[in-house]
Amino acid sequence: MAPEESTDEHDQTVEIDGIRFVYNSGLSPYMEGLNINYKSSWLGKGFEINRNDRSGNC
Repeated sequence: MAPEESTDEHDQTVEIDGIRFVYNSGLSPYMEGLNINYKSSWLGKGFEINRNDRSGNC
């Protein structure tokens, strides 16, 4: 995951709560059902990505 300034023809964009996410359209099947959260704790801070709709882990 990294900040992007521009998109190309293979990118999909989605905006959630004012935050724009850009991803390659080939990843669409994997993006469905993702939960992206920003966590901050005494252990550190960063994005946490989970798939609650499927059993098992990526």
